[in-house]
Amino acid sequence: SEIWFRKTYITYQKPSQAKITIAATGHYQIFVNERNISREVLLPGPSDNAGTIQEMTFDISNILREDSNTIAIWYAPDPQLHTDKQISLSYYGTSKYGQPFYYQTGEDWSCKKACGYVTANQEYLDNRSYDPSWKACTTEVTNWTSAIRSTDVRQYPLRDNSYYHQGYKVTKILHPEMVFCDTNSITYRFPRQFTGWVRLTIRNAHSGETIHLNNYTYICNGRIDEQACRRFTTDSQHDLVVEGDQYFQTDQIQNIEGLVIQPDQNWAFE
Repeated sequence: SEIWFRKTYITYQKPSQAKITIAATGHYQIFVNERNISREVLLPGPSDNAGTIQEMTFDISNILREDSNTIAIWYAPDPQLHTDKQISLSYYGTSKYGQPFYYQTGEDWSCKKACGYVTANQEYLDNRSYDPSWKACTTEVTNWTSAIRSTDVRQYPLRDNSYYHQGYKVTKILHPEMVFCDTNSITYRFPRQFTGWVRLTIRNAHSGETIHLNNYTYICNGRIDEQACRRFTTDSQHDLVVEGDQYFQTDQIQNIEGLVIQPDQNWAFE
């Protein structure tokens, strides 16, 4: 299962400079004060090279506040790494008056089961269970639990990608050029095969309605216009088969886009 982690740090003056260094055994998105601090749509996960863990550093000085700062992480375990080591994060910098500070993830962080899971190149999201305030400083955390230290004593190779890292960006948006319909499904053919995401915009869905987009499964909340799209994995796309349960209607589909995602190499400090 995917997991939400969060911690709010109380301050009385906005730090003059601050950074976050994070290492994770899975894929993740990281937010500070509800803002995604990465410019990439997909951060690199653990390397295929013997489970090498990639470390990333982000400068967050310009998005900090004076009173409190909330760090939140949406974490998806790597199915190939069987470990309870998940997140290690350091938050450090200099206060307004030049004093250094440093915080490390620990039992004072809160965590909660998120609304999705990942298996290999498949993703699943139940939007009925999504809490839009999970990364906000005002979130009620009484139903969250405390994070615990890992019991895995193994050591993994660590690669510091602070100065050079390869993230992923959307380089082109494709639209289907052909559509084929039958009784239970609808197939969209994109102009060419690509690696990335498909983003489906849905309207007037039922709560609990299940929609399958090739290797992605999305359960609708039925309250608003919704977008079904991957978050942590990419897949090869060309012919997209959209299937649904008994509530699915083809006219619920308002828009469909193919997001071509390719590596983006950065040579400067992040």
